[in-house]
Amino acid sequence: MCPDYVIKEWNESNFDLDFCPYVREAYDHKFYAFVSDVVRLYALYYEGGIYMDIDVELKKPLDSFLYHVGFCGYESRNELGTAILASEKGTTWVKDNLEVYLHSQFILPDGRKNLLTNVKRLTKYFMAYGLRADNTHQDITHEMTVYPKTVFCPLCWDNKPSQFSDKTVAIHHFEGSWLPEDERLRLKYPKWYTWIYYFYWLPKYEFKTKILRQDVKRK
Repeated sequence: MCPDYVIKEWNESNFDLDFCPYVREAYDHKFYAFVSDVVRLYALYYEGGIYMDIDVELKKPLDSFLYHVGFCGYESRNELGTAILASEKGTTWVKDNLEVYLHSQFILPDGRKNLLTNVKRLTKYFMAYGLRADNTHQDITHEMTVYPKTVFCPLCWDNKPSQFSDKTVAIHHFEGSWLPEDERLRLKYPKWYTWIYYFYWLPKYEFKTKILRQDVKRK
């Protein structure tokens, strides 16, 4: 699809997990999707390029978007998606968003996890620069161009009708690795979730509970 592109996988071998406390805490607690929120910004700021989640499927080449300083698209009617995120090296918007993580903790002082998604962070950031949350093509400052949902993210994470069109370039399949297992099942199989819950998830939970109770009794 993009034979002339250099593809680089970012993982533990080429990214310092002690880059900031947020990353280390998210990684140690196995919330890897939140680690990737920082990694994608790091990669874009220091190297530039087009970041894609591993559950993104390309349907057409990306060459026609390369004249932009940066680009992304909506993942819903009112929120930007981050599964495809592009920027030239060293842009202001990437720096600003990366610095937020440098001064954040994944584990909050009260012990709760900071589960604010990068989707909400990025949408809020660009709304301050005039983004209209209406799923339309927009140029936000000179560094970011936003495309309608149909271009990069025609599927819906909440199982609403898809928005495929002749303009669709990529598909984000919403594997939802950052969600709890029961929530992923609910989103992936909404019509069957009640059955899955009672015959798969609930027995699994009760089994763990019984084992735990037995362990407690032994002590």
